[in-house]
Amino acid sequence: SYEHDDQPIIVDEEDLPIENSSAAIKHPTSFMSWFVLVIAVALGISLLAANTPSNSHYPISQSRPIKEIQIEALDIPCYQDSQPQYQMIGDGDEMQTILIQPCENVDTMVPCPSLGFCQDGKLVRCTHESFQVNTAGTTCELTPATRQEVVELWVAALEEQTIADLCVAGGSHAELPLFEYKKLQLLYPSTLAIHPLDKTVMQTAFATQEEKGRWFIGLPDDHSITLPFRCRMAYSISKVLKTILAWIGTLCWKMITICTKIMWSMMSSYPIISLI
Repeated sequence: SYEHDDQPIIVDEEDLPIENSSAAIKHPTSFMSWFVLVIAVALGISLLAANTPSNSHYPISQSRPIKEIQIEALDIPCYQDSQPQYQMIGDGDEMQTILIQPCENVDTMVPCPSLGFCQDGKLVRCTHESFQVNTAGTTCELTPATRQEVVELWVAALEEQTIADLCVAGGSHAELPLFEYKKLQLLYPSTLAIHPLDKTVMQTAFATQEEKGRWFIGLPDDHSITLPFRCRMAYSISKVLKTILAWIGTLCWKMITICTKIMWSMMSSYPIISLI
């Protein structure tokens, strides 16, 4: 008889038959799913790194250096007070009157600018209502309203002189003329002589030119001039007369040329018989 033993049979794995690889290997997910997962993780890490501030160039923990900007003080002189203040020092016969210096550590003081009122060594205001202290506090200049009035006075005078010059010249000027500044002031003593132009205003509001220390001023190039009727009529008549004279001169020249050609032709066709 054949007897079975009750001991378990141990079989080595190498002795088992090899099954189909596609059936033996079991993947939890497909290859495409793993690829998409890796890409998503990489993108997330990249975005996180991009949004994180970098401290490699400007460390937050360290304070940045502070640079001081050196600004030079304006060179404004110390002006003499318009109403000087004095102080009495000493007793009895040794009493002296000394001038109170408005500025400290200043050896010399400058007289107060023209039309100005100075106090504590500074120009504080101007004594004429048409003037104001400039931005630098060194002089009195015309107020904007007064400056405009002065410019209008000069424009009116220049228009009058320009029209007179154009009428005399027959309106043939290609450009507006310039006039000497000082002679204009002498010509209008009640207006221009007592209202001189600041050089800055003169160069910005008018056409100017300097020759050997003499200033010439005129209306700006874009200023329109309306000549009076008599000037325009005289200009039109002179223009017509010039055209007629030019036409007559051309006609006479052509007639002389034609007559000369005819005479030359006749002399060439019928020469004079020589006596020899």
